[in-house]
Amino acid sequence: MSRLLLCVVSLVWLLQPIHAAGWERVQVKIGETVNIVPQGTRLVRSMLGIIRHPDGSIFVNTQTGGLARSRDQGKTWSLIPAERAFALGVSRDGRLWLADGVKDASQLVVRHSSDSGETWTTTALDVSDLSPESTRPYNWTGDDYNTFIERPDGTLMFSAGLRRIPWFYEDPSLMEDGLVSPGADVGGLFLFRSRDGGKSWGEPSLVHEFASEVGYAVDPADPDHILAMTRIQRPLLAGEDRSETLKKTGAPASMESHVPAIYKNGLLLESRDGGRTFGEVPGGLTGFYEIRGTILWTPHNSVVVTHQGAHPGGGPDGTLLARISLDGGRRWLDGTATGIPAMNQSRKFVLVPMPPGHSFTAPSMQISENRFLSVYFHGNLSRNIAMVSGVFWRLEHLP
Repeated sequence: MSRLLLCVVSLVWLLQPIHAAGWERVQVKIGETVNIVPQGTRLVRSMLGIIRHPDGSIFVNTQTGGLARSRDQGKTWSLIPAERAFALGVSRDGRLWLADGVKDASQLVVRHSSDSGETWTTTALDVSDLSPESTRPYNWTGDDYNTFIERPDGTLMFSAGLRRIPWFYEDPSLMEDGLVSPGADVGGLFLFRSRDGGKSWGEPSLVHEFASEVGYAVDPADPDHILAMTRIQRPLLAGEDRSETLKKTGAPASMESHVPAIYKNGLLLESRDGGRTFGEVPGGLTGFYEIRGTILWTPHNSVVVTHQGAHPGGGPDGTLLARISLDGGRRWLDGTATGIPAMNQSRKFVLVPMPPGHSFTAPSMQISENRFLSVYFHGNLSRNIAMVSGVFWRLEHLP
């Protein structure tokens, strides 16, 4: 075979739909990096979010440093001032959406912009208006990372935590033998809905009692099918077997049962009814401290979950890892021809090694069928050398 023909054959193999090859030949190839937010912008915290606008632009929420926008598929970026926000979304009419919690006022604030972030309309939501019926209404609301969903009928949805002060693990009325009682009303992560274009919000439904930092991804073939990548963090519950729980979560044996960190894992949830109810996906619990997860579900039915790497025994190691499914999360790449059904047993592809490492959430955007952009925060906050970068990567077939 001539060299020219070999090159052509290799190129055709590279560009064919990734789903056409045996899964054992699928690899991640890391490409170039791009600067999104430079050093010196005084970021305080950066649980990043990413969306694609109907006009083709890509927006990144930096949480504390406003928005970044790219009009050229992530190659170059400009900054747009915006208030602090833990949630970013976009509706089909092109409106941008932000949400954040006002910690000292027990409020959520939802903002939307019809001019790509030039001006914003703000709605303040009191926690008492959002709380479901309860004998003891919740008095705290907030979150650290979230995404918006728009239903086919135009209903908008986003999540936040509803809890009480003191926290459930400090409230004697919820305790049994020094541990939180199973089934105690501890609040949790709730999904709220607006049916009037964001003028009012309500209809809370519980996503998970102990989840936070959630990203939602909707099945491109079924809007009622939703996957959610979350963080689960809680103490041992009364009556639970400690040794089995430590084995399940990977928490060190020195972890005290009553502190809210015997679970500190990523958790994959699934809904088949449009977000009314969620259940834990078998094999969806990541390792201890493999937290701050995000999720992307592409029109080509690939699912990309990113999360932090972790040291044995706990603590983030700065690595950004990806778990990848090519069939809507039914099976995950693990180096075999057919993949594996359990996400937590799948291969951990390294998108950002340590160094430079990363912190906070690092969501992904599909650029083309097999090409992606993942954005991440790195640097040092105290020394004002923190920044946001992006790494381009692609799925390739080995010949």
